[in-house]
Amino acid sequence: MKAIVGLGNPGEKYRGTRHNIGFTVLDELARRFGVREFEQAPFDALIARWRRADADPVLLAKPLTYMNASGEAVGALLRYYKVAVPDLLVIVDEVQLPLGKLRARPRGSAGGHNGLKSVIAHLGTSSRGCASGSGAAIRAATSPITSSRSSTRTKPRRSSA
Repeated sequence: MKAIVGLGNPGEKYRGTRHNIGFTVLDELARRFGVREFEQAPFDALIARWRRADADPVLLAKPLTYMNASGEAVGALLRYYKVAVPDLLVIVDEVQLPLGKLRARPRGSAGGHNGLKSVIAHLGTSSRGCASGSGAAIRAATSPITSSRSSTRTKPRRSSA
């Protein structure tokens, strides 16, 4: 079994904000995979299941513990469903990346992200991560994402690094 966890904060107050990009990405994955809705997990998270005929099942999970305590729910998810750490992908916001840019890493530090710090603390190790750009300013993290600040580019840009 594989798991994709999008970090964010629960509640309408945070819906559509850059800090909740992890939840937004999971909603889009669920839409693309034809997953109808998320349901309450036996721990503090919402989950949805998806399975291709030729692949392992995938859990999509949104921790409901708030960003800074996300590790509690992620740890519970891995224990309950017996998901190995290498089969976990965590999606977070990253203020150092421009809005709309993605960065994937097979492992690494929390880089100052409190949600990732919590996940690492509860798992005892780092996990694969996918950071989605949320802009250059921290205060923008709790501002709604609007089309004037969103990227409409459809082709990936090559990195110069």
